[in-house]
This record gives sequence, structure tokens and C-alpha cells, in this order.
Amino acid sequence: MAIKVAGGKLRLTEPPAQWFAGLTERYGLREIALDARLACAGANLPLLHRDPFDRVLVALAQTNVLTVLTSDENMPKYGVKTLWD
Repeated sequence: MAIKVAGGKLRLTEPPAQWFAGLTERYGLREIALDARLACAGANLPLLHRDPFDRVLVALAQTNVLTVLTSDENMPKYGVKTLWD
């Protein structure tokens, strides 16, 4: 989110760190640490998606059985559940 804000592609009502902290508290979310194991798992995925960060998100979703909130049509090709309304 912070990258999108910094690049002018997303506008938030408050700085990204505060915005995220508010969401975390409001919805009872928990953060999952990005470690070397997850980063390497993302790098080892088939090249269905070229964006390295998205590949790490796929690895994170696969490892933790999570749904990815995205409109990206390539994500489900990795066998992860996605949601977008």
C-alpha cells in the first residue's frame, strides 16, 4: 500500500502505517513476518507471474492457507483462493 501511495496510484486518508494499524485493530488482523523461507518459496514458484512481490504473496497464501484480496487474474493460477468485489 505504501508503495502505491508513494507512486501516486493510491490515496489514503492518513499515512500508510497509521492506515494499516487502524485496519489491523478494527478487523482483528495479525501480521505475518516475511522471512527467508517465504521469500525463497516465492522465488521458486513457476513464472506464471513476473512481479516478485506478488509471487511472495502467493507463497504466503499457500503456506498459511490464506485468501488473497486481488483482481489479478494470474494469482489463482497458483492454486490460491482469491477474492475481489
